[in-house]
Amino acid sequence: MRLATTSWLFLVLIAPGMQPDAEKSDARPASPAPADDIEGYYSCTGRDNDKNYTGLVEIKRFRKVYLVQWLINGETTVGVGIRQGDRFSVGWGNGKSRGTHQFRIEPMAQGAKLVGVWVSLPGSGESNSETLTFMRPLPTTKESK
Repeated sequence: MRLATTSWLFLVLIAPGMQPDAEKSDARPASPAPADDIEGYYSCTGRDNDKNYTGLVEIKRFRKVYLVQWLINGETTVGVGIRQGDRFSVGWGNGKSRGTHQFRIEPMAQGAKLVGVWVSLPGSGESNSETLTFMRPLPTTKESK
């Protein structure tokens, strides 16, 4: 993933229960309990077309949305994510491109592993892979949760 300096991408998310009438359902995903939350620091490994990359990722929850920051090759990208059950989706952008990730959350003894794919524009038109492996929780502050 080629990343540039940090810039903010504003996204409009369709929250559960706010879908068009044809898609409405009484079944809503359960909110994650704090013990199985995905907030924390992660190591990142991925593949961008023919190149492997590694980095660090911070996932921080704010109510029902998540702020996600990648640090790869000294460059930062910022995104916003939403969790539904064992799925985590993130839209992101930087000065060069924008894209989306779709992860499957796999619980571990401590934290979680997020295994997924991502795409970007401009890009190759092909999906790429990325895995985030939990390293440690975020520091606790008065403002947390």
